[in-house]
Amino acid sequence: MNALEELITAQAKIQGRPQLSAPIYNQSQPTSKWPLRSSSEPIQSEDKAISLATSGRNRLKGMRRRAAKVLASIRADRFDYHSSDMDLQADLAAEMSVELQDISKQLQSSLTDGSSAGLEAVLSQLVACLEGSPAVQLAHAAGLLVMLAQAVAEPDANWSDRLNMSLGDVLLRLLAWEENCYVVLANGLAEGLLQRLAALLDQYIAKEGTDKELCKDSAALDQLLQVACCIIAPLPGHAELAAMRSLLVSYTLASGIVHRVNELFSLFDKPQGEKAAPFPSFVVLALHLLGSLTSQSQPPLLQDDKTRRGMPPYAASIILTLKDVGLAGMLSLLTAILLHIMPSSIPPTSQPDYTALPHNFCTVAEAVLRVVNNAALLDLTCLQRMLGGADLRVEIFHVFSFLLVYAAWCWASCPSQVEGLMHELLLCVGMFTVLEPRNQDVLLWGKVPTPVHKLCTLFDGLSGQPSVASSLRCTLLAVCIPNQPICAADKAGAFKAL
Repeated sequence: MNALEELITAQAKIQGRPQLSAPIYNQSQPTSKWPLRSSSEPIQSEDKAISLATSGRNRLKGMRRRAAKVLASIRADRFDYHSSDMDLQADLAAEMSVELQDISKQLQSSLTDGSSAGLEAVLSQLVACLEGSPAVQLAHAAGLLVMLAQAVAEPDANWSDRLNMSLGDVLLRLLAWEENCYVVLANGLAEGLLQRLAALLDQYIAKEGTDKELCKDSAALDQLLQVACCIIAPLPGHAELAAMRSLLVSYTLASGIVHRVNELFSLFDKPQGEKAAPFPSFVVLALHLLGSLTSQSQPPLLQDDKTRRGMPPYAASIILTLKDVGLAGMLSLLTAILLHIMPSSIPPTSQPDYTALPHNFCTVAEAVLRVVNNAALLDLTCLQRMLGGADLRVEIFHVFSFLLVYAAWCWASCPSQVEGLMHELLLCVGMFTVLEPRNQDVLLWGKVPTPVHKLCTLFDGLSGQPSVASSLRCTLLAVCIPNQPICAADKAGAFKAL
């Protein structure tokens, strides 16, 4: 098995990611150019949700047109979803349905009248009913799920923030059951929730862009991001649901939500104080949303002109969107923190002040790398070119340089704390470099120890951990083949040990 096959196959097992099913590298091929795809980088997604237009204005017009078309398709294709898991015992359903039907009627009446007091009373009743009962599973049959989703998507202007939050909290409790997420997806209710999310992002960005104190009053934004993750995250095996999810992902991209997330992240890629503040919850949730958008069940890693049509309909849209917004500013989120704790005045051999890191830095770094790895599984060639571009390769160099040392430092004292980050980091380094000499050379930048040296020093420290050691071995193969200068830089003999 060659380097790329080992990298993808072994590392994909770590978190249940799809694996290769066909050989994709012939070592007799020339290494001067990328062997996976002979065609040029796509300039338009297959579903035409995103195009590399000649100007931002033209691109925005195209996205609006596509969003309207996808929205029409969602409304035309919606259907009533029902599964065997939603069938409860008849006597239990009958016992609960009387109470739920009564609550449903009261909720409908309160929503029609716009009565805040009536809504608050009904929601209190519903919350009590949901405690320790199968009401969550019966909520759809009683019509509660649809009414709550519509109320959260289109709140009355007279409702208080407290009431809006209560509605969202109850909806999230119902969406904790995956079948209810499928109901929202199948019935086309997600479109309104995403439109509401876009509006909240606009409001928050506009407000925080002029406010010196960030992260205030973000509870509603947190809530809608959680709702969006609940709906998009599941990967249904049901054919019609999978088709609706594809449409929803395309709509999310065409409606500009990822562009708004990029603007949101840009509020936090600025210098911090003496000790960096924790990343706010909505940044973490927005990263989870990007992770959900880029996740897929069966990615076609082998792509050329003939097989590109086998890609998920939204795959090229995701890649082009991420390219359009510079990976949504995710790397800048990390480099802003790194520049704070590792200023240029500190010698490269000095120990960084890890106590100055935000307490949730590890969580955010892992989420960022997971999105990058998901995107690589959608289109490895384009992702490598994107990261190897002039605007991102310096950032990826600094991120790799720091995280390789930080992850090793954390691993020595508490492996469980950093295991997820270590897996994602090794996979990301491998994806970035495999069979791409120009990207491999980036790991030789800077003074000793370079990223290559730091990677090689991990070999002894991780050799006792089978799963991580396997990932490291695959990453080292990806880094060194067929780059002779990198092999020559291996002072620890890690490459020879392979």
